[in-house]
Amino acid sequence: MTAASCRRNPEDGPGQDLDHLGALRTTGVLLGTLDAELARGTDPAAKVALEEIEGRFVCWLAAAENPLRPAPIPWHLRRGTSST
Repeated sequence: MTAASCRRNPEDGPGQDLDHLGALRTTGVLLGTLDAELARGTDPAAKVALEEIEGRFVCWLAAAENPLRPAPIPWHLRRGTSST
């Protein structure tokens, strides 16, 4: 499955999931921090920042999920299944 994904997206290469890991992890931590700040109610600018960062996070998440969705294996190629 990974090899097929790399063939479909050769510009991304086999480490394409690792390329997204840093940005998604860091952004997720930042979103959690901003949520906590909003819960405390101390910084009104946190809401604006949260909305901007959430928008970017959603775009990055969609880009990261796209190459990770392999095509399903056709039934006739699966072991231990019958075609009936």
